Amino acid sequence: MQTFQELLRKYLGTLVGVHAGDSIGAPYETMRPREIARDIEARGGLVFFDYKNPWPNDGNGVDLPAGRPTDDSEQTAVLAFSLLRNNGLCIEDLHTLLRHNVIDRKSLLWEGLSTGSGQTTRDALSDNPKLVAKALSNSMGTNGSLMRCSPMALWFGPPQLGWTDETSMRSMVFRMSKVTHAHPHALQACWMYTAVLLKLLAGYSPAEAIFNSILVYSDPRYELFYRRVTASVSDDYLIPYDPGAFPGRGLAEFSLFVALYALKHATSFRDGIEIAVRVGGDTDTYAAIAGGLLGAHFGYGGIPEEWRRTILGHNKMCIYAEQILKKRMGK
Repeated sequence: MQTFQELLRKYLGTLVGVHAGDSIGAPYETMRPREIARDIEARGGLVFFDYKNPWPNDGNGVDLPAGRPTDDSEQTAVLAFSLLRNNGLCIEDLHTLLRHNVIDRKSLLWEGLSTGSGQTTRDALSDNPKLVAKALSNSMGTNGSLMRCSPMALWFGPPQLGWTDETSMRSMVFRMSKVTHAHPHALQACWMYTAVLLKLLAGYSPAEAIFNSILVYSDPRYELFYRRVTASVSDDYLIPYDPGAFPGRGLAEFSLFVALYALKHATSFRDGIEIAVRVGGDTDTYAAIAGGLLGAHFGYGGIPEEWRRTILGHNKMCIYAEQILKKRMGK
């Protein structure tokens, strides 16, 4: 059985890892792999730097500071906060908090405005019933709920915390996703990610977490999804290659493949994040999703200290992670 401090390192690593991956990947969003490789090499490695605002009309100015959170970190923090204040998943509260963050632009992590949310998320949270219906019937399973779902695994925790009913856990993860993303691929990506993260929190190796997770299915479409993703990750000759444009870049299945590939091949937290960023395309989201897994595996101390010092909202992420663990352990 792991001690509180041992688990805390993994919990902190998960949420801070999401933020670190998100904010260091943000300057490269939409860039192609060769452009990213040239820039990383010119800077002497993957580092934080101030960059031009890709959303110049968002009210945050022309230039953005290094370490600024985008929607990946913002919505992860929203889910963590909602779980804490409701002692579990409350769909109505999560919807309200996401609206505050996405529509009203209120950030839990820094003093600026939140920005960067995808169209599906904005439509799902709008006041327009037609847009909501359009978003929830999206024909493509995009990554907007996958990028925020790591707090679900923290809330369930490893088996020693007592939550072992996988059917119940899967149902809750699906409900969390359906607030904005109801496509079966989005749902299953969230559940597979949660299952892998739970294994990492319990101390399993990346390979064990990816390939030995016991997943419960009620629909054959979900089993096919799991088989496709695990087959991709297990193929040593297959690498995640930039689809070249959206929506391909924003698909949940591809994003999960990138994150699991990075986890499987990483020799360190830094190395894993760089693997995800170098794919190109939706770099902040790939690195955020990978960052949660890498942070759980390598722990908080495995995240470079300079990165931890740079991200804007570091302390908030630490507070949420520690409070979730304390609540689940009855402290």
